[in-house]
Amino acid sequence: MIQDFKANNLQKTYRQSERPKLFNLPIPRRDLFNREGYRFGNTVSTTRGCPNACSFCSVTSFFGRTHRFRPVSEVIKEIETLNKGEILGFVDDNAFVRPAFARELMQTLGPLKKRWIAQASVSLAKDFELLRLAAASGCVALLIGFETLSPANLAALGKRVNVVDEYESVIQSIHSQGIAVHGFFILGLDGDDEDVFERTLRFAQKMRLESAQFIWPIPYPGTALCESLDKSGRIITKDWSLYESEVVFEPQNMSRETLKKGCFWVETEFYSLPSIWRRIGPRHRNSIPLWVVNLSMRSFLSEKAVSLI
Repeated sequence: MIQDFKANNLQKTYRQSERPKLFNLPIPRRDLFNREGYRFGNTVSTTRGCPNACSFCSVTSFFGRTHRFRPVSEVIKEIETLNKGEILGFVDDNAFVRPAFARELMQTLGPLKKRWIAQASVSLAKDFELLRLAAASGCVALLIGFETLSPANLAALGKRVNVVDEYESVIQSIHSQGIAVHGFFILGLDGDDEDVFERTLRFAQKMRLESAQFIWPIPYPGTALCESLDKSGRIITKDWSLYESEVVFEPQNMSRETLKKGCFWVETEFYSLPSIWRRIGPRHRNSIPLWVVNLSMRSFLSEKAVSLI
């Protein structure tokens, strides 16, 4: 591309036929970052891609269900350059897909005495040995995509790894190791009516999720969800700048306005002071940082409410 640029012959599209190996990657020059521009500074990626095929996810569309790994020794070398004392965030879409890799990483990570968070699927809770190793190596929180409380919706999304009837035991297993759970939920799927808001909120509160995100479906371009909604004429705009701030498709069982207000109501109730107290209280293992996270979300929602008026 650079050669074409120098020759004033840039092509419209460049495609790489093979995805690159993740060996010998340079360590990012984090000293060049404006730290004030990032809420979370200590982030590391150990893998690329995800082998699953969830219809709403752009990761699979982009990486083609491949899952590539960096050498653990190189990951550790990068981690050793990060700021000491700050929580480490693994930004992989799912660092636990290959248990052997995850086990090697956590065994090597343990002696560094880092506290870390990562995304994971519900399947991690079924591998109790791996879950205990995660806790022992410094895991303080896992971000889990529960997506929906409807088995029919899960089937439509292609999220085969999730089983609704196992959600409670999954959360209890993770909590038993002193690890907090951040839940992701999608509201307004085709199998949902207006009672989805109340049901999802009560479940998240009952299970004492330390934090959660409640969003409407976002049909990112290139995903199976986008193609399906577009084919049925339900996408109302192709202005990508609106895709995370507005409901850009016609829901099946409610209006767009109802869906947007419903998601905001769930978030507001979940991050109300009584809800935070019931979910975290004063005796949680990591009560102070969790209160900070929840109060920050509460403040953000207050600002959002002002903008909606």
